[in-house]
Amino acid sequence: MTTIQYPRRSRPSRLFWGVLGLAANSVARLWPRATPQEPVVERIRVPIAGLPPGLHGLTIAQLSDFHVGRHMPPDFLRLVVRQTMALHPELIALTGDFVDRNVKYARACADAVASLRAPLGVHAVLGNHDYSSRLSGLEAELEQVGLAPMHNQARRVERNGTALYVVGVDDVRRRRADLTLALEGVPPAAPKLLLVHEPDFADYVSDNHFLLQLSGHSHGGQIRVPKFGPLLLPSWGRKYASGLHQMPNGMWVYTTRGVGVAMPPVRINCPPEISLLTLEPASQND
Repeated sequence: MTTIQYPRRSRPSRLFWGVLGLAANSVARLWPRATPQEPVVERIRVPIAGLPPGLHGLTIAQLSDFHVGRHMPPDFLRLVVRQTMALHPELIALTGDFVDRNVKYARACADAVASLRAPLGVHAVLGNHDYSSRLSGLEAELEQVGLAPMHNQARRVERNGTALYVVGVDDVRRRRADLTLALEGVPPAAPKLLLVHEPDFADYVSDNHFLLQLSGHSHGGQIRVPKFGPLLLPSWGRKYASGLHQMPNGMWVYTTRGVGVAMPPVRINCPPEISLLTLEPASQND
């Protein structure tokens, strides 16, 4: 099992969250950009050295951090799903936090994402907020619509005669991540795609056959101040908080801003995101 150094976690007080929530809600009412109505489609080219020819041009749609609940209506998620399907991705990755802590929203969330389909499958992992709900109820609803989450396991897909392993690692903050277990039975030299909710887990991936890690968790900070950056970043989402990064072993990490919101329930200069990534062979200029 991969040895993970878990940082000590300090929880802000309820008073802190209460004051921050009131301030954010006031901003949201006064500033239209605080609560954008339309998700932004981010198109990301990922140049990969030694990419097998059978994977050239592979398109992957990533959705994350729905947080369906009081501040995230299922109708908005249905809009996101329709826009995602209109992109015709070959593979879809869902990287956790389906509901905002409460399992009573599980059925609504599952119904909203039920129409997601792709030729190479829809693959999902859970996030830390999902473990705050009654997990068995959430999983049952997702399984009913054909979206059973992955728990430290891998799935083999094939494109143009080339095998690609989609590796799903369980939630890091809930101390359930086990990359060694997830890789059992996976050929060491096979190309791999890693799904894990927390982006900073990338520092614990030494296998140089991972092409790309997809993560969410950070929400891009939710509130971004020009020339300063994101104000709110959670543990395990601070180093690779958003966008595309390359690791020393060559693996790329992409962190989406996600779809929903956590506390405070507002976005400023940080709109919700649908990610469409295209794998391409690296050129000499990359």
